[in-house]
Amino acid sequence: MTCCTAVVSPPSPTGVTACDVGQEALLALDNLHCINCVGKVEALLRNLPGIESARVNLSRRQARINGVFSSELVLETLDQAGFPARWVSDQQERRGGLARTSERALLLKMGVAGGVAMNLMLLSASSYLGQFQGMDPALRRLFEILSFVLATPVVLFGGRHFAEPAWKALRGGRITIDVPITLGIVATFGLSVASFFAEGTHQYFDSVTMFVFVLLLGRYLQELGMGQVRNSLDLLLGLRPERVRVLRCGAEETIALKDLRIGDVVLLRTGDAIPGDGRVISGEAEVDQSTIDW
Repeated sequence: MTCCTAVVSPPSPTGVTACDVGQEALLALDNLHCINCVGKVEALLRNLPGIESARVNLSRRQARINGVFSSELVLETLDQAGFPARWVSDQQERRGGLARTSERALLLKMGVAGGVAMNLMLLSASSYLGQFQGMDPALRRLFEILSFVLATPVVLFGGRHFAEPAWKALRGGRITIDVPITLGIVATFGLSVASFFAEGTHQYFDSVTMFVFVLLLGRYLQELGMGQVRNSLDLLLGLRPERVRVLRCGAEETIALKDLRIGDVVLLRTGDAIPGDGRVISGEAEVDQSTIDW
């Protein structure tokens, strides 16, 4: 085993070189929930003028784009399609500089929906039993009013989590998973409201609030799962060296990882992490591949 091995690096760790494109940027995406969303976002980005490539990572909810493009046009296009985005840097993402405000807001909506849904179940159970035991009409009407008053903020506050991206997707001529969810919430709540003002019996305020709660719970669990995947990826990315030694013009230099370019000769010593793909041009060594084997 030699103490020094040289490799020729192909694409740099960022995947592009300065001479290939004019700009490379990282986007943090909201409302990215499935592989179908990934395909739509990539198609949107690749159709924009000046963008040469776009890659979307579902687990990290990020998009890396290369080319010469308008930042404002990219953000506006994604927002209109129902995928709000913001520009971030690799360093910000690695250090957790982005506030997880969406997760906290989702937790609050879920808490409100869950608390109201449990109370509405009690009111509904009393109303259903009262139909067979002769409940006083005035008391039953009071329960219906309470149900309407409690369910309305849940639908407006919690259901907004699905309605906003659904509306933006429809305006952009696209169908996302939020569209049928929103239609279900609106249809159930609308029927219940119509029956309430007509003093009918088909009122499902308890069902619609529980529906919103279950959907928010599922979305929150998805967020937690995504967070665990992001943490695992961060640990793997942390194995990459921040600086590497290269041989340029016959002299050894130490440069930042982001400055590594195609054709650079990298010098590796025993225990060093390999910063990028390449081929061995001198020496030999044993390499631990456990982090890249699947």
